[in-house]
Amino acid sequence: MRFKNIKKKIWKCIIISFLVCIILWLIGGSLYKVIFHQKIENKIYLLKRELQTISALEEYKQNEIQVVNTRAIISKTLVMFFQTNELPSTTFSSVQHRLEDDGWAILKTSERVYEFTAQKEPYILTVSMDRSKPEYTWAVFIEYDDFFSKYNL
Repeated sequence: MRFKNIKKKIWKCIIISFLVCIILWLIGGSLYKVIFHQKIENKIYLLKRELQTISALEEYKQNEIQVVNTRAIISKTLVMFFQTNELPSTTFSSVQHRLEDDGWAILKTSERVYEFTAQKEPYILTVSMDRSKPEYTWAVFIEYDDFFSKYNL
């Protein structure tokens, strides 16, 4: 008899805990949608505008800018691809020097894989050759240099 009562109480606690978690998840998701959605859309707009105004990329044939699909809730990363007929080493050094002339600070460089990271407050820009696409296709990623982007939140 005593074992059945304990078993019923444990199951009751588990079910109540599960229902409370679901209710909190629904409330949290709704509040997030209402409060942060406009801020995130504004961040995406500003990132897109910054990526479109980088003069070092104007001479190349650019594809449309897309939001990178990640599990991050608040931080967003945008990507834009561009094609060139130049050799990768020429494009790599040309884009890198033109970004430096525009005030971007080069943080990391890897000439072996043709990738570099540049920073200009409050943005981080990564330019790399995309080996999964046809020849001479480059990917440009831009994100904010903030806590949420650093820790993919």
